[in-house]
Amino acid sequence: LYLHGDALFDGADVPARRLLALERIHEVEVQRAERFTHPAGYDPAEEFRGRLGVWGGEAEPIAVRFAPQVAHLVLERSWPGEAVTERAEDGSIVLRMAVAHTPELVSFVMSFGATAEVLQPARLRREVAEAAAQMVSVYDTGGGEHG
Repeated sequence: LYLHGDALFDGADVPARRLLALERIHEVEVQRAERFTHPAGYDPAEEFRGRLGVWGGEAEPIAVRFAPQVAHLVLERSWPGEAVTERAEDGSIVLRMAVAHTPELVSFVMSFGATAEVLQPARLRREVAEAAAQMVSVYDTGGGEHG
């Protein structure tokens, strides 16, 4: 769970707007004499547009095919922006949306293992393929406690 707000860090005099993980907050100082008001023009929906999670960046179109056995997981979720799902005759779906290309996006795709395939962009497809190859090399060495 995250809190989006202004915070002072490392002796700074001016607060910076950040996403704060609640479990990492150890101390809070309540300023009762002050009242918080949103800055002029602040729009939370705009602030988080194109984010799959907490990491931001420039949104770009992506397309990922999900196998029939996990299609329901994709269909049940709310997606940022104007996501579109296309169902194929075999029960698989293609999710199309514009999101920031972040490590969080790569982790999301990889969390589905072989039941997800990046169709576009090529850069994301390569990055997922490289991460999968690295994973294979970890498990293919016969090392570890169970090797």
